[in-house]
Amino acid sequence: MSRLRSGPRRDRIVQMAASNGLTSVEELSATFDVTPSTIRRDLAKLTAQGKLARTYGGVMSLAHHPEASLRQRLGEAHAAKRDIARWAADQIEPGETILLDAGSTMGALADAITKMPELNELTVVTAGISAMGTLTDSVGIDVHGALPADTLFFLAGRGDYDLVVAMYHDQGHGPVKVLGLEAGVNVTIGLPVIRTSVDHGTAFDIAGTGVADHRSMIEALRLGAEMAPRPSDA
Repeated sequence: MSRLRSGPRRDRIVQMAASNGLTSVEELSATFDVTPSTIRRDLAKLTAQGKLARTYGGVMSLAHHPEASLRQRLGEAHAAKRDIARWAADQIEPGETILLDAGSTMGALADAITKMPELNELTVVTAGISAMGTLTDSVGIDVHGALPADTLFFLAGRGDYDLVVAMYHDQGHGPVKVLGLEAGVNVTIGLPVIRTSVDHGTAFDIAGTGVADHRSMIEALRLGAEMAPRPSDA
């Protein structure tokens, strides 16, 4: 095959993927007599346009790999998911800590848990909005999400929410520093001791200059004291 310009070549790549279902960078490079880097740029462009789905080392036709929405998955095989959820809930003991993924079956498991009063002391860790909403509704907690981070922290900063659950460290830590670095406190949970610290870095660049802001340290000490058990609690 003679060399094609990028537009026709990309059209042909989409056709090949639709015909074969899956094709590799190496195969495309040999077919169009271009470098693997050129093919990778083509695939990145086509993926960004929603025409293909990237795979490890290649590309897949969307017709062979449709991505169902969570709402669609919740409705698929509902009876089977409900039965799996009931069985899984029966394996849980009161007082345990469990981790739930974000899948639709985990949403069904969360629903099954709420129907078992003996599991009311359960600790559940989850990033699944469906599971989180089901569990918190059962104890009267209002949960919203998922929400885009670029507007969420503005809303939280003005008082719309009491708590924000970020999906990873930098997503939550950056806005906290912007909204109130001098009042931020880092708390490590799950330890046998109380551990709080300042929410900023070591600031070696201003060490010994006398200009460091001590307010975050004061807040960390204050929160640690508030979390400490009182003699009457022993």
